[in-house]
Amino acid sequence: MTTTTTTPSNATTETLTPPKEGGLTGTVLELGFAWAAYGLKLGTAALEQSAKTLELTAKALDRLSSEFTQKSRVKSEPAESAK
Repeated sequence: MTTTTTTPSNATTETLTPPKEGGLTGTVLELGFAWAAYGLKLGTAALEQSAKTLELTAKALDRLSSEFTQKSRVKSEPAESAK
């Protein structure tokens, strides 16, 4: 079953809700929804961790780039002052 909601910004969101069925079918559907929710939470956590790792890597590369730039300036300054 799908519930459609319209927000003030005219964006439509759909929320899946398990049907209210009894018996084995309802139990299997509820179990499926529970596993889907669990998988989505794990996926979210994995993506957030990847984003943090990429951010740290980008900062490390930026620092390394700055160090290379500073070292190249130091090496080029004595050569320019000797001219």
